[in-house]
Amino acid sequence: MSSPSARGWGANCQVPIVNLKRGDGLVVGLHPAIGPLVAMLLDLTEIGHGYRARRGETWGYCCRTIKDTATPSNHSWGLAIDINAPANPMNSLSWHAKHGEDHPSGRVLRTDIPMGVVELWEDHGFRWGGRYRTRPDPMHFEFMGTPDEAQAVTSRLRAFLGAHVVVRKDSDMIQIIDIRDGTVYLVGAGEQPRSLGGEPEVHKALVAAGIPAINDDGTILDFLLKS
Repeated sequence: MSSPSARGWGANCQVPIVNLKRGDGLVVGLHPAIGPLVAMLLDLTEIGHGYRARRGETWGYCCRTIKDTATPSNHSWGLAIDINAPANPMNSLSWHAKHGEDHPSGRVLRTDIPMGVVELWEDHGFRWGGRYRTRPDPMHFEFMGTPDEAQAVTSRLRAFLGAHVVVRKDSDMIQIIDIRDGTVYLVGAGEQPRSLGGEPEVHKALVAAGIPAINDDGTILDFLLKS
């Protein structure tokens, strides 16, 4: 797996950093190229999945190496964010040796992050530390693309949210969320949406995101936030 430097991000600890600030005091340092993307993903994480990044438990930029190695961390490029660290710890190898005896991989996650959140971030170019095989780090999300890819993903997601509608699946239902006021509408898979002005509003949102998600008869085929 190539390093951020090899992907065009420059030298670690020598990159510009911006602080993403939220009204409740949350501050996350990030590379400017992914700052807007992370801001949108944090909003979708809360609006779409009810999971809120907590102040004092979530952070980004730090000029350091990966724990117990000499390899620079993606945090030292501002390309990673740790979300709610106390509830999603990177446990020691000795902890895994003690608690992973009944698991084929020998690794057990301690995490309260919904898998829908993980999939949301992965669909937008991030790698989740909870999938690490040696020592899982479930608080950790790191952007794995190039600067150009960051710009493309950010533009696509901004266009999608500009249509004011988020569409996602929950079990056998489709959730249509109006992000202007947080109102959630439910429709059965394959049914025509009857809220938010009906099909045209939803269709506009999906087309803006480049998602071929509406069948010719107006029924929903797909809901994913990816091309």
